[in-house]
Amino acid sequence: MTRLLVLLLLGGAGVLATPAVSSAQFGYRYGAGYNYGYNFGAPVFGPANPFFALPRFNYQYGQQYNFNTSLGSFSYGTRSYYSGIAPPIFLSGYNPYVPSVPIYQQGGSYMTGGAQVRPDLVQAAERALVKAQREASLPDVKAQISDQNNYEKGVAAASGSVIQPPPPDLRKALDVANPSEVTSGAALNELLNEIVRVEAKGAKGPAAYIPPLQMDDMRFAGPPAADLLNYARRAGNLPFPTAFDNPVLAALRPELERDFTAAAVSVQAGKAPEMAKLTKLEATFQRVQDSAGSVVKNLPFEEAAAARRFLNRMANAIKAMKGTTANGLIDPKWAAEGLTVADLVRHMTRHKLQFASAPRGSEEAYMAMHRNFTTYLFVLNAPKK
Repeated sequence: MTRLLVLLLLGGAGVLATPAVSSAQFGYRYGAGYNYGYNFGAPVFGPANPFFALPRFNYQYGQQYNFNTSLGSFSYGTRSYYSGIAPPIFLSGYNPYVPSVPIYQQGGSYMTGGAQVRPDLVQAAERALVKAQREASLPDVKAQISDQNNYEKGVAAASGSVIQPPPPDLRKALDVANPSEVTSGAALNELLNEIVRVEAKGAKGPAAYIPPLQMDDMRFAGPPAADLLNYARRAGNLPFPTAFDNPVLAALRPELERDFTAAAVSVQAGKAPEMAKLTKLEATFQRVQDSAGSVVKNLPFEEAAAARRFLNRMANAIKAMKGTTANGLIDPKWAAEGLTVADLVRHMTRHKLQFASAPRGSEEAYMAMHRNFTTYLFVLNAPKK
């Protein structure tokens, strides 16, 4: 019994004295696959068994193949799991790539994939569609297509004369090559005039919807009513120029903001302001004008021009409040319900308004308005059944 106990103790000590095995000996990367491959972890050794003087090991590895195409990608891979006894040839580090005979082995495979169209292909297709729609929607092109269709059906003979294209200015406004032509208001004003001309002949049709936020980004030019429309909608957040940072004007700025907002509340409701509020606003603005002279003359040219422009527009807005111009200048429903292109055209025609240049940050709203006006004009020119 004593001899057996001594043998067991010596055997256990021999196992414990065996040099440790680094994980790098078992970190071999198997086949890389189509794109790359990887193993799934280093071997994990179980507790030593003093009766056999050999530790167990658990090992797993895998490989993966990736296939990428213009329409998507998928992956295929395998995984294998081994559990066995690490023989002395492994423990010595003589040849770490010679596998042992596993006691337990399990393997498996998997496949994943998905469709993904390349964004550049989608963008190219969208641009081609927009270009085709724009070209097909030009009035002369649509008329020629309709004429040819009637001829093929035998409804009417094909016209021998070439259909006259729209005037150059209108054609340029329809198919703008430079966004600045839209954001300057020039293209929108050309479309506005053409819509008014076509509607005067009795043309009608559904009009695009203009949401409240888009309408808030639009600026108008023309008579004093345009300045009142622009400033009344921004009451409480007037676009004061940098000249009002001067202490002389900065002291009057809150008072001017307060008095203008008090009068503009009525304008926002579609009514003329009360005479008492208008009188107070005029007195405050007169003090601002009297104080601005000494400040503006010492400013750089651009800042001085911006200050004079603001004062002139404010004077026009106050002037428009005095008469009946403020009545109906703003429809309260705009802020909640929005309006249509046809509604905006009628409103601008009634008050003799034009589109002004887009303020910074409102360029996209102007481009959307251009699309709305263009679509409405095409609807008005479409042949009626």
